[in-house]
Amino acid sequence: MTVSTLTYLFTDIEGSTSQWETRSDMPARVEQHFAILRECVIAERGEVFATMGDGIAAAFSSAHAAVSAAVEAQRRLPATGLRSRMGLHTGEAQRVGDDYRGRAL
Repeated sequence: MTVSTLTYLFTDIEGSTSQWETRSDMPARVEQHFAILRECVIAERGEVFATMGDGIAAAFSSAHAAVSAAVEAQRRLPATGLRSRMGLHTGEAQRVGDDYRGRAL
């Protein structure tokens, strides 16, 4: 297994639990949210390697690309009516199949 230094983007919809309980359109809004995130990640040559509930984990070869994807997603996500928290972290991890593992994650 190869160890690489990458920048990781993690996202999570703010207040999603209560929205799932009160909004009948939440499934469609979350799908739109995922579509925007994927487009922004791919545009910066990143890779979505995991989804977790209503968030994603993506890997980028540069910090600049990860920041650019996050900023563009934040610009576009208000159209969904959802707000998303995002975090970035740069560090070493191992690629295992379609996933990444290591302390950096």
